[in-house]
Amino acid sequence: MYSIRFSTFLLVFLGLVIISGCNSNTENNQDNPDADTTLVSDTSETTVEEVDSTKIGKGEQELPVKDTTKNIPDSEKAPEQEKIKKKGPKISFAETDYSWGEIEQGEKVTKTFTFTNIGDRPLNILSASATCGCTMPSYPFLPIEPGGTGKIEVTYDSRLKAGPQQAKVTVQTDARPKTHYLMLRGMVKTPSQETKEVEETPADTTSNEGQ
Repeated sequence: MYSIRFSTFLLVFLGLVIISGCNSNTENNQDNPDADTTLVSDTSETTVEEVDSTKIGKGEQELPVKDTTKNIPDSEKAPEQEKIKKKGPKISFAETDYSWGEIEQGEKVTKTFTFTNIGDRPLNILSASATCGCTMPSYPFLPIEPGGTGKIEVTYDSRLKAGPQQAKVTVQTDARPKTHYLMLRGMVKTPSQETKEVEETPADTTSNEGQ
């Protein structure tokens, strides 16, 4: 009889303990409703931070390359530009057009055209030719080193020529531009023209007036 009562009492006591334990857990959950969401938010924040770091990494790769030449003074840029322009041989004539004025028919005129290789490689004169047989050019056959000078000599023969004359010499080189032109021009007087000028000169009559 007593054992039955004791067992019943023990079961009731255990039931009360279990019920009170469940109620305490429920109250704790109600008191801290943000506990689970905090864990979730912490995880989401970590994910966002990782995504942002990835975006920053991509942005750094896509940044344009900085132009480092902006800070270089113009005085330092000029030599670099000159180096680019001077690649290869380059010819520069002191003059390309010559006028001899007036000569008598049959006279010869010789003109020397000087030039300089302002490039950075040896300059070769490939040829020099005239428009007619009355003009004879001569040119150097050896290469002209950078900074060196050379000359092209042109002789014009006025035989059988009269009046205004001009002759053109075409010079071919291995520079750029390859072709250059030299001009000679002037007047060739014939004997008949000289006689005519003498006849047209008025006579000096002042000496006869005094007599």
